[in-house]
Amino acid sequence: MKTVIGIVTDPVHPKLLTLLEEKGFKFDYLPDISKEELARVISNYNYIIIRGRTRLDREVLVNASNLSVIIRYGVGLDNIDLDYAKEKGIKVYNTPSAFTEAVAELTLGLIIGLLRNIGEAHRSLVNGKWEKKRFQGFELAGKTVAILGFGRIGRRVADLLMPFDVTILAYDIIPIPDSYIEKGVKPVESIEEAIEEADIITIHMPLTKETKDLINYELLKKAKKKPFIVNTARGKIVNHDDLIRALSEGLIRGAALDVFYEEPVKDERLLKMENVLLTPHIGAQTLEAREKAAYEVIKILKREFRENI
Repeated sequence: MKTVIGIVTDPVHPKLLTLLEEKGFKFDYLPDISKEELARVISNYNYIIIRGRTRLDREVLVNASNLSVIIRYGVGLDNIDLDYAKEKGIKVYNTPSAFTEAVAELTLGLIIGLLRNIGEAHRSLVNGKWEKKRFQGFELAGKTVAILGFGRIGRRVADLLMPFDVTILAYDIIPIPDSYIEKGVKPVESIEEAIEEADIITIHMPLTKETKDLINYELLKKAKKKPFIVNTARGKIVNHDDLIRALSEGLIRGAALDVFYEEPVKDERLLKMENVLLTPHIGAQTLEAREKAAYEVIKILKREFRENI
């Protein structure tokens, strides 16, 4: 029986480390390993578990002579050279279902927080002010919400929004499920149509060559209602400079962002704006999501290496 050994190269929930040990998987836990060191030692491993910090590009994977499985302890795969991994016969997995609820609930929270100026009202209050009249907001009820990307998270966001008596527009490159159309979700054929009609736009697409900078100034100029934008997907889907320009010119009323073009975000133009609500990429940061992801990782490993444990 072949000995299987893996490496975990980013900080993970302790539950995952405990489960790996309990299930008999051998691994090295090196959450601070540099790219250069990983490239040097990756040939020693049969599987690797990563989060967003580790980049598995060609420079690293070229040395992965024994690697057969990459597991992204999370959702996004944009830090992995998928084409090269496929060329080398390396299987790539992620754990999307574990984080669906966490990201969807944060999305709903950001929508309401943005509509009601919760972030700015909090800052004002702790700075000793009582500006009740300044923070007149908007109700979610009766609004039109465009969900761009109607996969697992987009559908869950739709579920959470339905009790609020909103009109839901859904855009995706694949057909919208009939079950959601029956619930009242309205498919749209283009992003332009969604932008034109929406009071609120929430983004749930993966980052690809096609979606990078997809939300840009020319697209936002098509908005008829000065919508609010929420992004809990990937920062580079929204062009950073164009977003700031659209906010400054009043093309959109505000933005709630959990992800950014560059992380950590340092652009003072964005950080000093009053019509934005910002969180530091916390969409998946719940205890429940991290534990669910740990169990998903174990299922993948057991399926791939059942004969070797």
